[in-house]
Amino acid sequence: MPRARRIPKRRIGSGEPLDTVQLMDLLINGRTRAAIAGNVPAAFVAFASEEARRAAWEIHRDELLAREHIPGNRPAAWWDYEAPEPRDHREAEADQLQRLGLLTPDELAALAAPPPTREPWAARFDVEE
Repeated sequence: MPRARRIPKRRIGSGEPLDTVQLMDLLINGRTRAAIAGNVPAAFVAFASEEARRAAWEIHRDELLAREHIPGNRPAAWWDYEAPEPRDHREAEADQLQRLGLLTPDELAALAAPPPTREPWAARFDVEE
């Protein structure tokens, strides 16, 4: 009977690519930080420690910031490690970044532009309303 091949664990900090769970942790949710505080089950932890998470952010920072295509948004790890103040979830992220003077000229232009007009759903599918 064939044996399942074991995939060796990678050490974060070696510059190797992030797996999907690690990528999501750094981009959107920060479960590692919550798990270390005891608020999330260990099965959902992307990094072994806060130090490993920070090291992964420092290694992959430029790549992750380049992936962020939504004007007025930053990855969760950016807010954790680089923001001049903690993320205030009572304020829109773009508004907080603008208040802090951290929006790029391209982001300011994109946020100031009117939203694209869209056809009603029914018109796209030739459905009578």
